[in-house]
Amino acid sequence: MELAFIKNKKGTLLHPITGMISFLCGIFSLVELNINYLFLSSFFLPQALYSIPILGIFSGIVALFTRRSKMYAWWGIGLNIFVLLFSFVILILAWSINPKP
Repeated sequence: MELAFIKNKKGTLLHPITGMISFLCGIFSLVELNINYLFLSSFFLPQALYSIPILGIFSGIVALFTRRSKMYAWWGIGLNIFVLLFSFVILILAWSINPKP
């Protein structure tokens, strides 16, 4: 009777990890953004400010197509989109105030 409920577990570890990767990329991007603006320096590379949230959004979308819990995927996508939008808005506002260096 119990053998009817046993399923093939091959490859099932990838999907919960992708949601967690998305969430951790969002948290790391927020930390990176705060450190850069708090110390008024580029402690992290500027390319990492955009590449890590894009990786987080991609892994969050992959995690949404699973049957597992999607909580980390939604939170990761939300945090990563917030970091990208915040960065672009700050960049546009900075260029509108002082267009020439």
